[in-house]
Amino acid sequence: YEAFEKARWFEEGMCEYISRKWILTEKEFEEELRINELLTTLYEKSHGIQSVEHFTRDIYEGTLEDIFYFYWKSFLTVYAVVQRMGDPEAVFREYHRWFREAPDIPLSSWFET
Repeated sequence: YEAFEKARWFEEGMCEYISRKWILTEKEFEEELRINELLTTLYEKSHGIQSVEHFTRDIYEGTLEDIFYFYWKSFLTVYAVVQRMGDPEAVFREYHRWFREAPDIPLSSWFET
Protein backbone atom coordinates (compact mmCIF):
# COMPACT_ATOMS: atom_id res chain seq x y z
CA TYR A 1 0.00 0.00 0.00
CA GLU A 2 2.80 2.42 0.86
CA ALA A 3 4.34 2.07 -2.60
CA PHE A 4 1.00 2.84 -4.21
CA GLU A 5 0.68 5.97 -2.09
CA LYS A 6 4.15 7.04 -3.19
CA ALA A 7 3.10 6.48 -6.80
CA ARG A 8 -0.18 8.41 -6.63
CA TRP A 9 1.27 11.14 -8.84
CA PHE A 10 2.23 8.59 -11.48
CA GLU A 11 -1.09 6.79 -11.57
CA GLU A 12 -3.13 10.00 -11.69
CA GLY A 13 -0.75 11.57 -14.20
CA MET A 14 -0.83 8.50 -16.44
CA CYS A 15 -4.65 8.49 -16.37
CA GLU A 16 -4.61 12.14 -17.41
CA TYR A 17 -2.02 11.47 -20.11
CA ILE A 18 -3.64 8.38 -21.65
CA SER A 19 -7.16 9.78 -21.67
CA ARG A 20 -6.00 12.98 -23.36
CA LYS A 21 -3.64 11.27 -25.79
CA TRP A 22 -6.26 8.77 -26.98
CA ILE A 23 -9.30 11.05 -27.07
CA LEU A 24 -7.96 14.42 -28.20
CA THR A 25 -6.59 15.26 -31.63
CA GLU A 26 -2.87 16.00 -31.76
CA LYS A 27 -3.64 19.73 -31.95
CA GLU A 28 -6.01 19.54 -28.97
CA PHE A 29 -3.46 17.52 -27.01
CA GLU A 30 -0.74 20.10 -27.70
CA GLU A 31 -3.10 22.87 -26.56
CA GLU A 32 -3.92 20.95 -23.38
CA LEU A 33 -0.21 20.47 -22.76
CA ARG A 34 0.45 24.19 -23.23
CA ILE A 35 -2.40 25.14 -20.89
CA ASN A 36 -1.12 22.77 -18.19
CA GLU A 37 2.36 24.26 -18.54
CA LEU A 38 0.97 27.79 -18.17
CA LEU A 39 -1.19 26.89 -15.18
CA THR A 40 1.70 25.12 -13.45
CA THR A 41 3.99 28.08 -14.04
CA LEU A 42 1.41 30.53 -12.67
CA TYR A 43 0.84 28.41 -9.58
CA GLU A 44 4.56 28.04 -8.95
CA LYS A 45 5.11 31.81 -9.19
CA SER A 46 2.72 32.39 -6.31
CA HIS A 47 3.12 29.17 -4.27
CA GLY A 48 6.57 27.83 -5.13
CA ILE A 49 7.64 24.70 -6.94
CA GLN A 50 6.55 21.47 -5.32
CA SER A 51 7.67 17.95 -6.16
CA VAL A 52 5.18 15.49 -7.60
CA GLU A 53 6.21 13.29 -4.69
CA HIS A 54 4.03 15.53 -2.50
CA PHE A 55 0.95 14.28 -4.39
CA THR A 56 -0.49 12.25 -1.54
CA ARG A 57 -3.98 12.00 -0.15
CA ASP A 58 -3.11 14.99 2.05
CA ILE A 59 -3.41 17.36 -0.91
CA TYR A 60 -7.17 16.85 -0.86
CA GLU A 61 -7.25 18.78 2.41
CA GLY A 62 -5.85 21.83 0.59
CA THR A 63 -7.48 24.28 -1.74
CA LEU A 64 -8.91 23.33 -5.11
CA GLU A 65 -6.01 25.21 -6.67
CA ASP A 66 -3.52 23.05 -4.74
CA ILE A 67 -5.28 19.87 -5.85
CA PHE A 68 -5.34 20.87 -9.51
CA TYR A 69 -1.69 21.91 -9.38
CA PHE A 70 -0.66 18.35 -8.58
CA TYR A 71 -2.81 16.98 -11.41
CA TRP A 72 -1.29 19.46 -13.88
CA LYS A 73 2.22 18.70 -12.67
CA SER A 74 1.65 14.94 -12.69
CA PHE A 75 0.34 15.05 -16.25
CA LEU A 76 3.37 17.09 -17.35
CA THR A 77 5.79 14.78 -15.52
CA VAL A 78 4.28 11.67 -17.08
CA TYR A 79 4.34 13.37 -20.49
CA ALA A 80 8.08 14.07 -20.06
CA VAL A 81 8.77 10.47 -18.99
CA VAL A 82 6.83 9.07 -21.96
CA GLN A 83 8.71 11.40 -24.31
CA ARG A 84 12.02 10.20 -22.90
CA MET A 85 11.14 6.49 -22.83
CA GLY A 86 9.22 6.35 -26.12
CA ASP A 87 5.77 5.06 -25.23
CA PRO A 88 3.43 4.41 -22.27
CA GLU A 89 4.07 0.66 -22.33
CA ALA A 90 7.78 1.20 -21.72
CA VAL A 91 6.94 3.57 -18.88
CA PHE A 92 4.60 1.02 -17.29
CA ARG A 93 7.28 -1.67 -17.55
CA GLU A 94 9.72 0.62 -15.75
CA TYR A 95 7.08 1.48 -13.15
CA HIS A 96 6.54 -2.23 -12.43
CA ARG A 97 10.30 -2.72 -12.17
CA TRP A 98 10.47 0.13 -9.63
CA PHE A 99 7.60 -1.42 -7.66
CA ARG A 100 9.37 -4.83 -7.53
CA GLU A 101 12.95 -3.65 -7.02
CA ALA A 102 13.09 -0.30 -5.27
CA PRO A 103 9.81 1.11 -3.91
CA ASP A 104 11.80 2.89 -1.19
CA ILE A 105 13.33 5.19 -3.85
CA PRO A 106 11.10 8.11 -4.91
CA LEU A 107 9.52 7.16 -8.22
CA SER A 108 10.34 10.52 -9.78
CA SER A 109 14.03 9.89 -9.00
CA TRP A 110 13.79 6.38 -10.42
CA PHE A 111 12.46 7.73 -13.72
CA GLU A 112 15.26 10.31 -13.90
CA THR A 113 17.94 7.61 -14.00
